[in-house]
Amino acid sequence: MNKKITIAIATALTLASVSSFAVEKIYCSGEDDNDVIPDDDSFSITIPATDTGNLTDLNVGLIFTHEWPGDLEVTIGHAGTQTFLIDKIAKAGGSVGSCSADITQNGDEFLLLDDEGTTSIQTQCPPKLDNSQSFKPKDPLTAFDGKSVNGDWTITFTDTSGGEAGSFIMACLQANIEEGSDPISGDFNNDGKVDVFDLATFKEWFLSKDARADLNNSGGAPDLADLAVFRQYWTAVNP
Repeated sequence: MNKKITIAIATALTLASVSSFAVEKIYCSGEDDNDVIPDDDSFSITIPATDTGNLTDLNVGLIFTHEWPGDLEVTIGHAGTQTFLIDKIAKAGGSVGSCSADITQNGDEFLLLDDEGTTSIQTQCPPKLDNSQSFKPKDPLTAFDGKSVNGDWTITFTDTSGGEAGSFIMACLQANIEEGSDPISGDFNNDGKVDVFDLATFKEWFLSKDARADLNNSGGAPDLADLAVFRQYWTAVNP
């Protein structure tokens, strides 16, 4: 990955809105993620986040090209939640998907999607990669607020019609994480709660003697002591 691009995208993301009660983390795709956005097909990249803590705000930076933005859907998914960043952009006065003006690479500039952006990305034909401005995504990124940042984030580009294609260069996430927040104990799927899905996961681990069910870190096979630990996790959030 071009180090200059990495620095540019991270710097501009840092200038986006940041909560005064949060610490900021930047996560970017790796240098091997560069690829074609195939014609009439999908392409996904995964960005891992190894930090802990719950999100208070999320912004997304993208560098990519496409010959017909009206064909393009871009989604972001994490911990069971998926939202649209871009969904078949329309030209001025046109119908959904009517934007046919190329999205072109503009040096190290990128497209910033931020709930506090000045205007919706859905009205930009074509959206210009420009570090000096930000756009509201199709769906609010507040859908991820309160969730643990930890785990894989997946961004998917889908070309919905034949004839044109594009290229993916880079993606970065700006995650503002609540200071002092930690993942919820027992929340094995990182969705911000301890529920029947976590119970099913623990049951599967326990019955198969999976080491992940050793919740009291005894180093042995899962036993009744681990069941007691999970019960504590459960009652702490489901009194």
